[in-house]
Amino acid sequence: MISVCFRFDDPSATSDHNLEKKIFDIFSSLGFSLTVAVIPYKKSKTGEITEISKENVTHLIDAEQSGVIDVALHGHSHLRRGRDSNGAPSEFFGIPMPEQACLIKEGTALTSSVFSREILGFVPPWNSYDQTTANVLNELDFKYVSASWENFNSGKLVALPRTCTMRNALRVLKGSVRFQELSPIIIVVFHPDEFEEFIFPPDPEDAPPFTNLNKLKEVLTFIHEQPDMELSTIEDIANSANHGPSPWTPHQLTYLPWRFKTLVPYNMLFRSSQFKTFSVMLRRGLIKVFKMK
Repeated sequence: MISVCFRFDDPSATSDHNLEKKIFDIFSSLGFSLTVAVIPYKKSKTGEITEISKENVTHLIDAEQSGVIDVALHGHSHLRRGRDSNGAPSEFFGIPMPEQACLIKEGTALTSSVFSREILGFVPPWNSYDQTTANVLNELDFKYVSASWENFNSGKLVALPRTCTMRNALRVLKGSVRFQELSPIIIVVFHPDEFEEFIFPPDPEDAPPFTNLNKLKEVLTFIHEQPDMELSTIEDIANSANHGPSPWTPHQLTYLPWRFKTLVPYNMLFRSSQFKTFSVMLRRGLIKVFKMK
């Protein structure tokens, strides 16, 4: 079975709630659920901070209670507090442990209170975090972190990284059928400002919109029509990982000859234990894998 998760980042007290409702309606119409990474404290361009409340995110609360969305914590306030090792912005990378712990605890407490439920998933802004972040999340009993491919091990915390975006989701989904026996996991990450229907003007440093609601429905309809695909939340995948082997990433095959590496799909995870033998079979040339275009 091929498992697909959609991770929708950036909903907050001041985000485009009308667009978010339309997105949730599309998922609901097909009987699907998605993971929503909520920003608990959102800072405006004028410096004003607005926190989520039971009054200003009613659409998120309704969607969560009806089972359409599963809520994850999207950092604290999505502020650039530093930069990662590549110079990209980060809210957590390189920040001292006490400060990271304070930010995560405060964000968790507010989000848990608003949704009247335990928050078990963490999505760092800009998909950036470090070993300290992972240690804090493990201490706070988070089940999973969903970010970039970089993985920091810490206790039972399961790393379930983004594997693709709406730009290439349909191509990745179609290509995953070739690797069905390895039980692929595909995590599609998308944001409100990537949609043509987004109500706010784009920031100067942001790319222009490249998708729309019709394209989202097209991708979801494709999944709905595939007998060997299922749509899950990231928490569902994390729960299954806690009762079995953690998903394997293609980046764990660093020892493979480069010619074989070019045949490995780098936009999905693999849940099957056969992934270990997959590398051996590649080496011996016992299976033929088509390179994804």
